Amino acid sequence: MAESFAFATTTAPTQDPDAASVQWPSQDDATLLATAQTHWTQAEQAESAWRTKARKDQQFEAGEQWPPGIVEQRDRDRRPCLTIDRMGTHLRQVENEGRQSHQGMVVSAVDDQADPETAKIMRGQIRDIEQQSGADMAYTFARKNAIGPGRGFVRVLPEYIDPFSFKQELRIKPIRNLFSVYLDPAHIMPDGSDTNWAFIVSRMAKDDYERTYRRLPVEATHWAAEGDTWFNGSEVQVAEYYWREQHPLDIALLEGGQVFPVDRVPDDQRGLIVKTRTTRVPYVWWAKINGHEVLEKTRWLGQYIPIAQYVGEIMDQEGEVDYRGMTRRLKDPQQMANYWFTAFTEGVALAPKNAFVGAYEQFQGFEEYWNAANTSNYSYLPYNPAQVAGTVLPPPQRSAVEPAVQAMMQGVAMAADHINAISGYHDQVQDQDPAISGEAIKRRQQGTNNATYHFQDHERWMLRHLGRIIVDAIPHYYDEAQTIRIVGDDEQVRQVLINQHHVDEDGKAQLYDVTVGRYDVRVDGGPSFATKRQDAVDKLSPIMGSSEWLQHTIGDIYFRSLDVDFAEQAANRLKKAMPPELLADEPGAEKFAKAQEQMQLAQKAPLLEEELKKVQGQMMQMQQSMQSLTMDNQQLRLAVQNKERELALKQQLEEHKLALQAQEQAHEARMAELELQVAEFEARTDRMQALQPRATNGAREG
Repeated sequence: MAESFAFATTTAPTQDPDAASVQWPSQDDATLLATAQTHWTQAEQAESAWRTKARKDQQFEAGEQWPPGIVEQRDRDRRPCLTIDRMGTHLRQVENEGRQSHQGMVVSAVDDQADPETAKIMRGQIRDIEQQSGADMAYTFARKNAIGPGRGFVRVLPEYIDPFSFKQELRIKPIRNLFSVYLDPAHIMPDGSDTNWAFIVSRMAKDDYERTYRRLPVEATHWAAEGDTWFNGSEVQVAEYYWREQHPLDIALLEGGQVFPVDRVPDDQRGLIVKTRTTRVPYVWWAKINGHEVLEKTRWLGQYIPIAQYVGEIMDQEGEVDYRGMTRRLKDPQQMANYWFTAFTEGVALAPKNAFVGAYEQFQGFEEYWNAANTSNYSYLPYNPAQVAGTVLPPPQRSAVEPAVQAMMQGVAMAADHINAISGYHDQVQDQDPAISGEAIKRRQQGTNNATYHFQDHERWMLRHLGRIIVDAIPHYYDEAQTIRIVGDDEQVRQVLINQHHVDEDGKAQLYDVTVGRYDVRVDGGPSFATKRQDAVDKLSPIMGSSEWLQHTIGDIYFRSLDVDFAEQAANRLKKAMPPELLADEPGAEKFAKAQEQMQLAQKAPLLEEELKKVQGQMMQMQQSMQSLTMDNQQLRLAVQNKERELALKQQLEEHKLALQAQEQAHEARMAELELQVAEFEARTDRMQALQPRATNGAREG
């Protein structure tokens, strides 16, 4: 697999500069590890404060919404400590809106070496990579982490297509644990596109590590990672370390616009050098380390570190960067709701069991009964009949204190309003109020979407950078002539040949060379293809039944939009019955017209054969008539016995000759007509036979 570099010029380089200009990473393993340690320390220190907050946000989202001391105290007192997670519903609403939205990566040509048709092929190739990777799962994890703790990631990896192949294909992979990623703290772009180094860490059991690498980890000085050492006796921390190096390269511009490394300009073209300059070519390297030794290392064939970042909100306070999602803002009103729900439940449930009021002496000796009076159903409660100034006090009585239920309910409602106001979402029950007009509901929904739209917009940033990573890597990982699978805008899967000249199914010469030219990526949002198709069905259905003309002109389109069994077969049958002029502008129309002509000729062939048989029968009848006339003439000649009848016989013979001449002329005219029809039939048959091999060869070449 060639490691070619796409120069940022209007002309792609004619030679690969890698072999002569770039060596294996200049650092030895010791230097590499020292640099990695420095980067690790920088990342850990820069992100320590955010990671502490993010872990608390994640724990809060998981249901740990009470301070630990309060939970323990209320458990000891056997008092309720409720968690009514209204915040989680709002988080899932934003997350599920992202799942329902459809944001696709669109590839466009940048320079004059790039081909718009090749850009479409690359767009379909990215869709296929997404489908083969299950990229929707990667996007879901990144979205959930960005909406909750405030930061999510996806990555791109090359994978061998099978264990016995050297061919690699790109795959989009999820990063479920957001705390496993450490990016260069100097990066500015929210999508991480300007990151110069990064770590992705994971922990392996000691036995798994030994089976994988066939050796135990080297025990050296501890390298701390969030309080854990790289090797703690039972687990080993392994890190994937990416870094980008800028390699200087002297390049020359020739008069024809070609760009070469200076040391590779052909001798006979050195006089054509217009100018030279020194550029810096980015190369990305990858190593797997355990903190003390390098386990593996290789090169990523692209100029970007293959990690795309999805952020919720970014706060930069004098250089200290903080990422947050919705959880941080919703924690206080959610805790408020928990307190009020708990107070209301406790107040109502314990209202009949208020505290007993009595003299201290009345409870002496019976404390175990009175302490459990609100939790146990005793048949009787003993007490001491105490006296004050000779007067016996009445038995202890419950205090008649009514809980502030109304105030508690107002507190619950106020907490719910705060959650709605901060998230931008409102209860569906309110939307069902008949007093609220449809326009008001629409405005409220629009306001809700605007309140959380930045999450969808930031997802678009992530997808745009992810697309650029893939487009930048495609020329390196798909640099050979090969057949790839693409997914079209209509979600139909087809195969195309890239990086070599070929003839497509319409008989046109094509070249989809993904290794030449510069391409960029943008992200389009909107309904998915399935949603658009359903919308088309909903709008076409009322008019299709009332217009027979539409049924004959767009019936195939309508049936293809239906999400039912055999819809495609029905659409294809309708298309075959349509006039060719309606399909002239569609892809494959020429091939379809030839197929229709062949079908029509095949339908006429039996009729022509039957007509030919009739003509052949008529010719046989005429030959029999001629033979009969000849016998008659012979009989007349033998019958002439005297001169008196000779004249009559001659006259009869002349008449017969005239009759025969007339019949021969008529026969010749009929034969000429039949020969013309036979020639026309043979010509049609020859055309059919000529078309069939050509169509077969075209299909094979396609």
